[in-house]
Amino acid sequence: MGGPDLQGVWDFRSVTPLERPAEFENQEYLHPLAAAEVELWGDPGTELAGGNRTALIVDPPPMGRKTGS
Repeated sequence: MGGPDLQGVWDFRSVTPLERPAEFENQEYLHPLAAAEVELWGDPGTELAGGNRTALIVDPPPMGRKTGS
């Protein structure tokens, strides 16, 4: 019982935001060209997490999408 367990290793080497920005509220992934541009201008050693995801938190899914579909 209680709050969530946030123990563990936290890695800041991703340019993927923790929460999905409003501009991507209906989009789970970035288009490959957009993702390449983000990574091109990022700091060395940074990349998008999870196959071009628009956020690290994936639940709830983007509006209009059901989990597991």
